[in-house]
Amino acid sequence: MEEKKQVPVGLSDFRDFFNENAPCYYVDKTPFIKELVTTSLFSSPANLVLRPRRFGKTLMLSMLQNFFDMDAKDARPIFKNLEIGKDTAFCEKYENRFPVISITFKDVKGDTMEKMLTELHLKLFSE
Repeated sequence: MEEKKQVPVGLSDFRDFFNENAPCYYVDKTPFIKELVTTSLFSSPANLVLRPRRFGKTLMLSMLQNFFDMDAKDARPIFKNLEIGKDTAFCEKYENRFPVISITFKDVKGDTMEKMLTELHLKLFSE
């Protein structure tokens, strides 16, 4: 009997889903990349992505970083079997072509406001 995969609660690195021992299911959200580029990414100074808690915000940001970031490892092997990989012209134009700054505050915690602000400053300083 084939072993069932897990639901990816708490995983936030996009690359974790694409190896031979991938532990979880993945719903392909790569069409969002093209939608973001064609509708707003380069025409507005900021984009706001709202989702409820545990709906993959950090994972989506990791997906965007892996696709766009010029300093990321080559993304072609990951994206080639996903929906966005079918559009080779789009991938040639945008994949791994831009500098990306990615900051997540999901691990910034503190018992007091002072501790939280210290954690926040350390996180920003490390970036």
